Amino acid sequence: MLHDSAIQAKLTSIVSHSQSGPHLGNQFTEDLALQSYLPHFLDAKTPVEQRIEMENDLIRFGMKVAGSDYLKMSANAEDSKPYLEQFDAWGARIDTLHTGEGWKYLKREAAVEGLTHIAYHSNNINGRIWQTVKLMLFTPSSGMVSCPLAMTDGAAYTLRELKQEGKYWNKELEEAYARLTSKDPKKHWTSGQWMTEKRGGSDLSRGTDTFAVEKDGAVKLYGYKWFSSATDSDMSLALARFPQTVDEMEKGSGKLGMVFLRIKNKEGTGLNNIQVVRLKDKLGTRQLPTAELILNGTNAQRISDVGQGVKQISHMLTLTRLHNSLSALGYMRRVLALAYDYKERREAFGKILSGYHLHLSVLSKMEKTYRGNLLFLLEGAAMLQAVENGDKTQKQGLRLMTSVLKLFTAKECVKVVSEGLESFGGLGYMENSRIPVIFRDSQVLPIWEGTTNILALDFANDLFKNFPANIKVLEHLLRLGPEEHLNLYKRLDTPVTVQKVDLLTSHIQTYLSQLTNLAKSQSTDLIQWQARDLACNFALLVIPAIYMRRAMRMHALDPVEVQVFHFWVDRLVSEYVEVKSEKGEQEVALKLDKGLLRGAYYGKDHDEYWNARPKL
Repeated sequence: MLHDSAIQAKLTSIVSHSQSGPHLGNQFTEDLALQSYLPHFLDAKTPVEQRIEMENDLIRFGMKVAGSDYLKMSANAEDSKPYLEQFDAWGARIDTLHTGEGWKYLKREAAVEGLTHIAYHSNNINGRIWQTVKLMLFTPSSGMVSCPLAMTDGAAYTLRELKQEGKYWNKELEEAYARLTSKDPKKHWTSGQWMTEKRGGSDLSRGTDTFAVEKDGAVKLYGYKWFSSATDSDMSLALARFPQTVDEMEKGSGKLGMVFLRIKNKEGTGLNNIQVVRLKDKLGTRQLPTAELILNGTNAQRISDVGQGVKQISHMLTLTRLHNSLSALGYMRRVLALAYDYKERREAFGKILSGYHLHLSVLSKMEKTYRGNLLFLLEGAAMLQAVENGDKTQKQGLRLMTSVLKLFTAKECVKVVSEGLESFGGLGYMENSRIPVIFRDSQVLPIWEGTTNILALDFANDLFKNFPANIKVLEHLLRLGPEEHLNLYKRLDTPVTVQKVDLLTSHIQTYLSQLTNLAKSQSTDLIQWQARDLACNFALLVIPAIYMRRAMRMHALDPVEVQVFHFWVDRLVSEYVEVKSEKGEQEVALKLDKGLLRGAYYGKDHDEYWNARPKL
């Protein structure tokens, strides 16, 4: 017979049980892939003391981002959402933006840690790669401060390019550049990026409604900025039309120029003739104050020739797309770190998760995905660093790489984070586990700085704009390394790997040949239709190519790295999409796509049916 004491003891045992959550260790030293790959991307001329300086800083910071202070402040930034106080007690319009303690703390830390400063003032030959890795470690603990840092870095880069040109440079821009790259939190500025209008979208040349009135060198802005990220920033670079006649202004046909503006008025007592309409309510990035703004005579200065606005602001896009990618890798790594630890703490069906090969296999695929994308990121950062160090021959390759790097890593991140969340079961779905924050915030990455389709079109347009020259650029990006290295590697490794190398080489040749045939077609429709396939094919080719010329040099006999290389060649073979160059093939595909999507909705009364449907 069961006694009450036994029943209560059992109940107490059941109630008191709690699942141990995952622990985080040093996010640099525990990432063996990052530590292994990083040296292959450093400049060959790097002094030993600079390597030591960078490594010591990353080791220290790898522990800091996993520490309780950062994690608590990151959680606070999520829980203490920014809010807008539009009126004071007496009815006066004040548009005061309030942010939480965590947001303010992490913004200060970003300055103190030199997360923008490193790339501009460190005097380390590897400053850009150092910054990239440090930001990658910071992103998942940053409470989305990583977003204004991206725009701050982009603004600093753009202003530095402007300074080198010299045409529009002045003391105000000199101060802005110094503040954007400062390590002093009292002096440090962050920058916003205002390019999205009320109509939305990425078509900057046609979609910009903001217009500027310029008189005697003074510029006043008028318009509606539908999406201003990091609205609490100190300054912004924006696009505006400069109509020369009333007719141009009414038609919205004035040419675009880039402008510099400060968010607050000169006295610092209020906004610079800016009205905050509302804050955005978003799926993720809730920590980040994002607002709709009306510009009504906002004081600014033009910092590009009229008609050259998009060209000038493209400098910023190169940097912000790199930031998008490093954020993707940061989120991938964090969810992997949590999942790896949790597999040793969670028991199911009588064994801990690490006792099941099935579970290890899933995590292994996630790790292989991360490693390939990590190499892609580091290659992009190394190319940017080479350009900044004076190698202008890599500029066009960097432009092509950056579009696909952002596109591909963003999509890969969403898949890895989703799988990572699932590995925790129901507990990963609980808000107080903080794992859903990673999931929501990662979903912005395929959208921010251009959706997948827009980035694919950017890649295709850039590629075919100067194609005979760009085929040489692609050949350089897809090179496998010195022939003597390949021969040595083939002798040392297994026949299976030799076969993989041959498959990779064959696909590269096929891709380049298909691009040449597509270029000969001179069909814009054909190119745009396949833009996404062109970009994804390139990513699937370039990742194992980078493996060959970078990581595999030192790891030719490492079975783990060989396995990762095999994984990426197998993905290439299974996911590569044939590039078509015949107009008739597109016409057939278009007819089939329309038929598939038409379904039962498109009858003879199609227009009447669609117009009668209820509004969402």
